[in-house]
Order: sequence, then C-alpha cells, then structure tokens
Amino acid sequence: MCVVASCTAPTPSDSGEKRNAIPADTIRLALDWSPNVLHSGIFLAEYNGWYQDEGLHVDWFTTEIDGYKKKPVQRLSDGEVDLAVGPSEHLFFFRKDGGKNPVAVASILQKDRSAFCVKAADAISDPGDLADYTYIGYNTPLEEAVLTAMMSNAGLDHTPAMRKPGRLEVWYEFLKDEKGIAWIFRHWEGALAESAGIELTCFTPADHGVPYGYSSVFMAPEQLDADESARLRKFFRVTERGYREATAMSPDSLAVLLRKAVDHPNFEDVEIVTLAAKSIGDAFIGEGDVWGTMEEGLWETYLSWIRAEVREELPDSLYSADVYFTNRYLD
Repeated sequence: MCVVASCTAPTPSDSGEKRNAIPADTIRLALDWSPNVLHSGIFLAEYNGWYQDEGLHVDWFTTEIDGYKKKPVQRLSDGEVDLAVGPSEHLFFFRKDGGKNPVAVASILQKDRSAFCVKAADAISDPGDLADYTYIGYNTPLEEAVLTAMMSNAGLDHTPAMRKPGRLEVWYEFLKDEKGIAWIFRHWEGALAESAGIELTCFTPADHGVPYGYSSVFMAPEQLDADESARLRKFFRVTERGYREATAMSPDSLAVLLRKAVDHPNFEDVEIVTLAAKSIGDAFIGEGDVWGTMEEGLWETYLSWIRAEVREELPDSLYSADVYFTNRYLD
C-alpha cells in the first residue's frame, strides 16, 4: 500500500521516452485524509502522465503516515511540504509568527459536501433533536462551535457531549454508537454507509443557519518566488485538467480507473467508489464552468460568523478575508 512515502501511480508506456526526457520538478503534497474520490483529479493527472508531460513530479502522502497526529497545514507551515490539503478554518488557527504561513490557493470543491450525520431514526428531523447524542469529534478547530450553533438555531440550548478518538478512528467509532454524531464527507463516509445499508440523517451547516467555508482547499505558503509561482500555476493547470476529466467520466468508469491508478484499499471495492463518485460528481466544477476559484464573499461571511459567535481568539489580528486566500495561481 502506498500510504507512507512517495506514491506514484503507473503511467501509460506509449510516451515514456518523451516523459523521461523532461526534467521533473518535485511538488511535495500532503493530502487531508486517506486517498478517496476527493483527490480524483490528482490521481487521474498522475496516472495519465500529465504532470510528467509538464516536467512535474507530485510526491504525495496521506495523514496515514502518522495516524493524523500532525495536520497537513502544520507540515506546510514547518516547510515539510510545498502544498497541503485541508479545510479552510485551519488557516485561521494555524498561522504563526515564524515558518511559512499558509494561504488557500484553490478549492477542490465548488459545493460543500460535508455534513453532521446520525443513524436515521424517526425521532430525528433537525439538530434540535440531538440532545442525548454524543459527538464523535476530530479534536480540530470549530467543529464543536459549528454543531452547537446548529443545535441552538434549532431551539436546543445545549452543548453536545463529546468523545474524541483518533482522527482516523472517528468513522469506526460512529458505526459502533447508535447515538453518535459524526461530521462526514457525504462522498466518502456517506458512500461507505450506503454500501453497508446504513441509512443516515444528515444536516449541512448552511441549511441550519451556520455559514461554512471551503472544504477542502489546496494551501501553499503565502510568499513564493517567481520560480515557485510558475511551478504552482503549472501544477494547477494540470490538476484542473484532471478534475475536469473526473467530472466528464461516468462514476463506474472513474471507479475502475482509480482502482488501477492508486494502490490503496480505499479503491478496492468498485461499488463503494462508484457510489462515492456519483455523490461528488457535480461538486468539482461550479457555475460558469469554474474549477478552483474561491469567492471573497464566502470567506468573509465565514470569518464574520467566527468573530461573532466563536469565543476562541484567532491566533493573529489579520481578519480580512483576502489574507487567507488567493486565486492568483489559477490563471
């Protein structure tokens, strides 16, 4: 399994001589979770040799490398990687005086695919019905605040009981708990549940009065030199091509190709991956045929809610949305 070090998928051999003749710049990329359909565009671009055609080598690894003890954004700030993937709120809470401060440089999704979910029950119709449920959390910023606000907006003045197993164990703990709440990606854990015949009732923050940012985003250091900037633009041109290819493919075809492209147990069950691909298929490309681009208004709305509702102090005084993201590398 390629879960620890450099994971390079096999590439077609018909243009091998051409690719070998191109000097490759390496981009070190920390993914936000174990490999799944969220990362389809990266894997397709790698499998088809498109990065190599542009003189790039993408050296990616996942949070499985250490059981998610260190967040990808922290690896970026410490200079261990060139790019990291994660939720937008990590940018607010993991800036620091030294190191390489991160900014969001592209959004993988144009639609939010995350939700708080419980096992379906007749008595559950909104977050106000979750008083005796336990949130199985990731011990990450804002998750408790978001869920508590959703409950409050539904008329429940209640902070949920919480349990925090290891981050990669959350889903398995949820499966064992009949009154557990988990914050999941519909396109992954949702597909796992559907395949197992487990019916879920899910609540999206935006549908219950809580604005949410982009998840997941590519993050890069806020200061890059000319060569680094050019390399990043090249990476995103190729990666966008990968995501557009993933969007154009049928879910079952994408599932079969991902099984070939990535040697990981997540892709062994084609039925599950097909369900996941169906779930995420319309979320990569947004209105106006856009991939990657982020809107300042969405960032500012999210920040405004955090300033007004979350008691924790932000780790710096930079509250303007344009501090945390840029679209400059997507031209």
